[in-house]
Amino acid sequence: MVIALVFFISLILRINAEFEQCFADVETPYPYFSSRTPYFASRTSDIEPETDCTPTYIWALIRHGTRYPGLKLINLVNQLYQLRNEIVLNHKEGRGELCQKDIQNLENWKTNLTADLEYELTFLGIDEEIFLAQKFKNAFPTLFESPTKDSFLFQSSAAKRTKDSAIAFTNELLGTNFSSTDNNNITVNEDLLHLNKHCPRYTKDVENNQSTYREVNLFKESDVVENSISNISSRLGYNQSLEYDSVVLMYDMCSYEMAWYLNSRPAFCAAFLPEDLKIFEYLLDMSDYHVKGYGTPYSSKMGCVTVKDMVMSLENAARDPESTRKGTFYFSHSETILPTTVKLGLHQDTEPLLHDNYDEMKMHRKWKLALFDSFAANIIAVLYKCHSSNGVQDIVSFYQNERKVVLPKCASNPCTLEDLKQSFSDVFDEDKCNFEFCHASEPLKPSAGYSSFINLSVFIVCTFVTYFV
Repeated sequence: MVIALVFFISLILRINAEFEQCFADVETPYPYFSSRTPYFASRTSDIEPETDCTPTYIWALIRHGTRYPGLKLINLVNQLYQLRNEIVLNHKEGRGELCQKDIQNLENWKTNLTADLEYELTFLGIDEEIFLAQKFKNAFPTLFESPTKDSFLFQSSAAKRTKDSAIAFTNELLGTNFSSTDNNNITVNEDLLHLNKHCPRYTKDVENNQSTYREVNLFKESDVVENSISNISSRLGYNQSLEYDSVVLMYDMCSYEMAWYLNSRPAFCAAFLPEDLKIFEYLLDMSDYHVKGYGTPYSSKMGCVTVKDMVMSLENAARDPESTRKGTFYFSHSETILPTTVKLGLHQDTEPLLHDNYDEMKMHRKWKLALFDSFAANIIAVLYKCHSSNGVQDIVSFYQNERKVVLPKCASNPCTLEDLKQSFSDVFDEDKCNFEFCHASEPLKPSAGYSSFINLSVFIVCTFVTYFV
């Protein structure tokens, strides 16, 4: 009787365990995939306008909506089918830990990815831009009443996905008669909105420099990543660990399909537990930290030109309140959103993202791209005329993905226009804030904050060695 009871309890526990591991039945799967996160998973609030204030001008930098991947992933679709077949066979032979529903999803999995879809905007990407335009109209209705052709400046990079994003946005914001690219209502500005693509010095010193990826490569070889790959491989029924590239390929397809199909349970996501997803998210966040973020001095330099445009646009609007122009809307890329974020001083952690501090950074780091560099990510600066006991004052409020943010560099909160100009006075220096650095021969020196951290680390190590040796 006791043996039968023990067997029954063991059976129930096994059934429960299998149910808990069934990704297809998870109510709220882990939603964050770094900069591949869809906008609807990133935003958490609506824009909150300032009270007792009248909005007079809006400046917005908007990333393109959810897109399809590049050829690197598209060309590996056959490898994904091969992995799928191996995983299904493993489970039919009694190996692996996926539940039957997840195996069935893998058996049914197919994709229509073809080369002609490379970097194209998805239907969801269009919906994200339309949704964002609706939120702008709801938050600042007076700015969009009776617009004329000269009411707003719309510009995008030359990429088709940013042009399509701009058209979807302006169609919703102002109507289709304002959105035709034929009459130049939406113009191209590659220098400002795709600067990294036209900056040879950045390409050479950062993107094509192997030292840029040192921390990422070390993390790939760390116990954290290797243990994760080992656990994933075992869960999928392999007798030995899969190659890193094979696991990343499954993660990439999981992340894109999670973005394309809201509330779906993509087949390859079943390979990953939430902790695995956080590890690979950290890899992507850390890579962008060193390529486009605080880990390189080029980010502040590149972000300077967009912040300069923002500050000068706000200043001109305040100086000429009767101007017909009520706003500027730029449609760009992650490569512009992140340097602008850096120049504004937002989401900066007290320490860099490194290969050996994942445990400290995984939960509470500020540099979590899913929250401010998702598809359709946006940086918004709104100029208000605010009434107080001291009279009328020009105030600037900032929002990222519709959430109000406070600029660390600004003395006031919300930031007065005068404080903003003083805090970013360097953008007015033509010798410091321009495109010329892109063609200079000497590499940039690390930023002061990053240098201070490195110097402190060296000091601590030297002190440790001196003391114990």
